[in-house]
Amino acid sequence: MDLRSYYKKVKEAEATLKMSDVVLVSLATSEGGKDGVFTEAPRTVAAKLIAEGRARAATTAEAREFRDGLRAGQEKFQQDEAARTGRHGAGEEGSELSNGTVLRWTGMHD
Repeated sequence: MDLRSYYKKVKEAEATLKMSDVVLVSLATSEGGKDGVFTEAPRTVAAKLIAEGRARAATTAEAREFRDGLRAGQEKFQQDEAARTGRHGAGEEGSELSNGTVLRWTGMHD
């Protein structure tokens, strides 16, 4: 593929993408790309992957399910961390990281 047609395909793909971050579904490729893996990428990166035939844009339902799964995973992680450390949120004294380091607010006040 020559550069003109490549960038034309990228531009066309980018024009079809509405959001700044796009959920993609990978396609099987001759280089060993695995079919059906979900990821999220900036619109410009997504357009290149689509133009190269490495991915397709997820449907609205697929994107919602992917993002709901990410949100549920993040909530589960936060709950597990709170249970593990015995802390349930950051108080005025600061926030404790999983390695035991405590972050304290030391900002200047007006």
